[in-house]
Amino acid sequence: MTVQTLWDARLAATSAVTDHRDAVEWLRHRLAAALRSHVEADRAAAWNPDLQPTGVRLAGWLAHAYGYITTVPAGDLTAGAEMPMVGHWLADRADRLTDLPLLIASPAAGAAVVAAARALTNDDITALAVRTAELPYADAHLTLSAPVTVTTDSEGTSAEEIHALSWWPDGGGFRVADWISTFDTLTGAEADSAEAAARAYGGATLPALMLDTERLHPQAWAAPVTSDRHETEGQFSFDVPVYDPAGDLFVRLALVVRHLVATGVLHTGVERVRPPGSTGHVTRTPVVVLRTEDDDRHTTRLALPGSSVAMRRRRPGSNLQWSGPFGSMGRNAR
Repeated sequence: MTVQTLWDARLAATSAVTDHRDAVEWLRHRLAAALRSHVEADRAAAWNPDLQPTGVRLAGWLAHAYGYITTVPAGDLTAGAEMPMVGHWLADRADRLTDLPLLIASPAAGAAVVAAARALTNDDITALAVRTAELPYADAHLTLSAPVTVTTDSEGTSAEEIHALSWWPDGGGFRVADWISTFDTLTGAEADSAEAAARAYGGATLPALMLDTERLHPQAWAAPVTSDRHETEGQFSFDVPVYDPAGDLFVRLALVVRHLVATGVLHTGVERVRPPGSTGHVTRTPVVVLRTEDDDRHTTRLALPGSSVAMRRRRPGSNLQWSGPFGSMGRNAR
């Protein structure tokens, strides 16, 4: 099998542009609000079952979980408030996501990022968050060309494949959203029903990716005062789900990918691809491709069952240093 067969940057970039556009357009569709309102109403009930009525509780949940302030409709509209309230929130997210810089990680780059994220200490996360203004890509949509399976269950019985991450500043901190496969999430019957409903709601098409969860990393006010010269190592294999008991993996990924780019552990290039459905002369969409050094060889190796990567870090001061198969100790953020 050739490397070209394993991963082609241009084809992957084209797919990433299409998936991003379709996913954002879907957020604006009223069927998306109808489907998502049930999810958010359940989450709101679990968050504060005593808060009534339902519309007030949902408004409180949207503010608490997503920082989105909405008004509960009054009068006769109160009983059906959930769908329009969630629709307004999703439309706000679509507006934020539309013009984000698009990144795509090769399988090797994605593996290095996950391994590095797993090596971070809590103080490392704070140190990176304090310096976040110095790092590239303060907001971005990152497609993982090889999805990463994540679980919060130590037995690994409940896991999801993460295909993309989006992040953007929020106050002094930042938010991270993850995207999962629509058709891996829905069963066969559910997918058929959803597709039929989409056609009935104005001929919409279900996107390949669907917004899953969103997390806020608050502002970090001060970096750790002590150095940490002790090396810690993070490992990753596509064969094993990533255990994420604290639910902070996506925050770690959003921080560490920016640091690995800043330090040169990850190399960047640009693919300019046609927007979906375009013909004739059009402005092509730039997609930043993230690769490791000797990326083709690492990608080929990672395709073999049982392959894994390891990244090690230490922090002599405020700057992280990396070593491992894709980096060498001593690289600091520029």
